[in-house]
Amino acid sequence: MQWWPGRVAVVPAQASIAVVVDKLRPNRPVNNVPPDLRQVGNQSMRLEAANQLAAFIGAASRSGVGVTTVSGYRSYATQVNVYNSYVAAYGRAYADTISARLQRAPDGAGHGHRQPEW
Repeated sequence: MQWWPGRVAVVPAQASIAVVVDKLRPNRPVNNVPPDLRQVGNQSMRLEAANQLAAFIGAASRSGVGVTTVSGYRSYATQVNVYNSYVAAYGRAYADTISARLQRAPDGAGHGHRQPEW
């Protein structure tokens, strides 16, 4: 286990359900797709997360509370499109603060909060 900025412990193994992918911890390779993606609402996420969220949504619903998904796994191509749309709308400087710019690093790594969703 490694400690990263912000004192968050992460398991750096790409296949781990605990992997964190963001601007500091790139996806390797950039187009990596988790093998166990499932839909919850209109979002894709890893099977373990999907099962837990589905149980949470079910319990909330039985209690009269509505819960919806608003964010999940994004493919490399989708994230590139999202980022580019933000650049077009707001400019690169602001887009960099609200979205991950996915670029292939020399080692094939990519950066994005939603690749893979954990």
